[in-house]
This record gives sequence, structure tokens and C-alpha cells, in this order.
Amino acid sequence: MWYHFKEPIVAFFGISREALHIHFGFALFLLGAVLFRNSPRRFFYAWIFVLVAQSINELLDFHDSYQWTQSWNWYKSLQDYVHTMLWPSVLLILFSRWGRMHHED
Repeated sequence: MWYHFKEPIVAFFGISREALHIHFGFALFLLGAVLFRNSPRRFFYAWIFVLVAQSINELLDFHDSYQWTQSWNWYKSLQDYVHTMLWPSVLLILFSRWGRMHHED
């Protein structure tokens, strides 16, 4: 079921699933930063927002995959996490350091 929901998204963007993980991770991080803009920890909360969304995605992928194959591809799941969390993690580190540097002035 989750697979069938995601297929039109993949077709619409015309890029690989791996690339979509990268783009959606970045977009969700920016959305989270806007949603939590009034918090001094907004970038950390935005990172958690992406992690939760990716975890839900992987649980739904696991459900679909297990129904079809009675197995789970852990390596693919790990790759999805890396692709989704890469830029949000880089941005979290950069913004955290920038905030500390700015706070020290």
C-alpha cells in the first residue's frame, strides 16, 4: 500500500528513489525549521522531525516489503536513512556551530 502511494511521487519527479530521499530530507528539515522557528533549538527539533518522518517511512516500507517477500533488506533501509539524514545532519552541525560562534560575540 505505501509503495503504491509513493510511486506517483517518484514518477512525477523523474529521479531515483535515492535522490528523492535526499531532496525530501532537505525539504523536511527546512519545513521543521519553519515550524519550530520560535524555539532556540529549532534546528535540533527540525532534525528530529526528519528522523521521525524517515522512521515512519521505513516502518511502512518494512510492512510492504515483508508482506511481499517475507524478508527485509536492512542494507537498503540503512541507505535510505543515510540519504535522508545526510544534509539535515550537516545543516544541524553548521547551524549549531554558527549559533555558538554568534553567541560568543
